[in-house]
Amino acid sequence: MNNILTEKEYQAELLTILRDQNGFTIRKATNFDRRFALDREMLFGFLNDTQPETIEEYKKSLMFECVKWKKEVQA
Repeated sequence: MNNILTEKEYQAELLTILRDQNGFTIRKATNFDRRFALDREMLFGFLNDTQPETIEEYKKSLMFECVKWKKEVQA
């Protein structure tokens, strides 16, 4: 009997092992930002979970910069 897997079957098997035995999260390739080589949703989820105070400070800083920029553009 032939037990050789196709490439697609091998990839599916590998992903299943990574997910079930190693705790990996399997995501679609469209979630990956090739320019920055990361999954932004996963990154910001991690940062929000582990550093909520820093993220809040960052959001406030961005809001300040955005308001400041709008005022400069309107002037």
